[in-house]
Amino acid sequence: MVFAVHLPDGVLAGSWLAVGWVAAVGLVGVGLPRVSEDQVPRIGLLTAALFVASQLHVPIPVGSVHLLLNAIAGILLGRFVGIAIFIALTFQAFLFAHGGFNSLGINTTVIGLPALGGFALYRLLRPMLARKPRLTFPAGAILGGLVSTATVLGNGFVVVFGMAEGGKAAAITVVLFHLPVIAVESIGTGVLLAYLAVVKPEWIGLAKDQSATGVTSANGTSH
Repeated sequence: MVFAVHLPDGVLAGSWLAVGWVAAVGLVGVGLPRVSEDQVPRIGLLTAALFVASQLHVPIPVGSVHLLLNAIAGILLGRFVGIAIFIALTFQAFLFAHGGFNSLGINTTVIGLPALGGFALYRLLRPMLARKPRLTFPAGAILGGLVSTATVLGNGFVVVFGMAEGGKAAAITVVLFHLPVIAVESIGTGVLLAYLAVVKPEWIGLAKDQSATGVTSANGTSH
């Protein structure tokens, strides 16, 4: 059995679905007007990664859970991360019935808000990381852990207050079963961020010429 943070249709009250769609429109709208040709390939790449992540299952004693990758997606895409998450979830719902169409808005919100928050935290840490690259791994690990934890807890919150009955037990189950995912996401984000800092620092805003000249990166922010 696969335990996921993607909520299926028929689980939540209509009011929660409506709120989810409003928030999802906001998440997508933050970046959509500013998408340029240069940013499309990276958005496509991360959309594919998020889509594939749903098929990478972490085994647990009673079944499996899948990876999220929303922390690294948020760092790499910034304001555009909502677009990638929405598209990836749409394809997952169409091709694998993973999640639901009515719940697409709330699922986008639960995964997208922590990703955007993770990017905001990364922007605060970026000047320090530019000066002390050795801290990239621990910073990435902390961000990965925080974003994945916020995602799982956000899902639990929605389940507890949005389900008519049995929400608390379901939320506790999902949170407990995602503890291995949080650990993997934390380490994985740290490793990926440290790797990119060496081979593609411009992707994460750490290239020296970007810092010096104020070049705008593909996540829509200036350095």
